[in-house]
Amino acid sequence: LVSRQPIEEEAQTGKTETRAIIVSGEAGAGKTASLDNAFRTHPVLGGYGTLGSGCPIARVVVPAPCTLKALGTAILQALGYPLARELREHAVWTRVHEALRTSGTVILHLDEMHN
Repeated sequence: LVSRQPIEEEAQTGKTETRAIIVSGEAGAGKTASLDNAFRTHPVLGGYGTLGSGCPIARVVVPAPCTLKALGTAILQALGYPLARELREHAVWTRVHEALRTSGTVILHLDEMHN
């Protein structure tokens, strides 16, 4: 089940902890295909890959070459956040945090992280 339950310390401090899962393997081993299949067939992740579906997971292909600003911009685009103008790096990441909260996204799948 995909759910988010506050850890006791988080409930007291108001700060949340982020966790990561890393899937690694040889090129062409099927990492992306396996994850996409798992996400598409999981009952809680209905609408995976469809912008605006309410699915709690967003997939972002990490741009190459990757900078923090480019990654933040790619995340915003994956979340459907409208970018009307060029933003400074700190402003991009402020909006990323805001967009993740307001979109209900609890899982961020960063594909091609080696970029």
